[in-house]
Amino acid sequence: MDTLSTINLDIFPKEREKRLKEIYRYSLFETMIYRSNLWMHEHRVSWIAEVVAGLLKPHLSLDIEKAKTLALVHDDAEIITGDVQLGHKAQMTKEQLAELDREEERAIETLSAQYPSEINGYSYKTLLLEALHKNTAEAQVCSYADKFDAYCEGIHEQLAGNITLLTSTILYTRFFAQVDSKLPLISEALNKAEPSPFIRPFIQSPSPGKQITVAMYKEFSGKPHTEESINKTTERYPFYDAWKKLVLERGGEEGKRWLLIQKETLPT
Repeated sequence: MDTLSTINLDIFPKEREKRLKEIYRYSLFETMIYRSNLWMHEHRVSWIAEVVAGLLKPHLSLDIEKAKTLALVHDDAEIITGDVQLGHKAQMTKEQLAELDREEERAIETLSAQYPSEINGYSYKTLLLEALHKNTAEAQVCSYADKFDAYCEGIHEQLAGNITLLTSTILYTRFFAQVDSKLPLISEALNKAEPSPFIRPFIQSPSPGKQITVAMYKEFSGKPHTEESINKTTERYPFYDAWKKLVLERGGEEGKRWLLIQKETLPT
């Protein structure tokens, strides 16, 4: 039983976990000190989706269990297609994006034939198709949580001194600034939701949509994260502080390793 989730993943063959762990994120960046893999990412997105869905539930017809289940498998198609990040998509034409969708649909067909038909009471194939097309409230909650996790990964990297990910965090800042048009099925609920660090993080970011200045570089410590530092609040990034706390609470010792273990070091 996967101790990182309340959802039983033992229904899948072990090779799924192995393959997800072998797919590393942020291939656009040659150096990433705390580079994550899809296994880590899907778990974190599931935890975030559960929190966000709970905040939106009073204002939206929403299945929280479905949202967190969908998030736990939302990138499975990348087992076949490989990781395709927002930076890649931003450079693609409409035709290329359409072909990418078709490629992912073919991957979903393949995986659906290989893996169990249901997870946690939901159709596995339907969950993956909803994650692709973002045509349900639960899928849009997942998309929101997906971007939230990526945003915080970038901040985590920058605070350790790797400022090359500034381009990534700028992209995610722009996404959250346009979230009403990007995720229309949940935008009204986002506006009505109880104040939380998990809601509209771009408001809590420095200079949303503006050019990053030299002054911002100076706030990054440039030192690797430690057990002491990951438990400190930054004050400037409350959404990132909430993300760290969630990873530590839900991930336990494993989550702590995700925040601390250096995969790649900066050039000397």
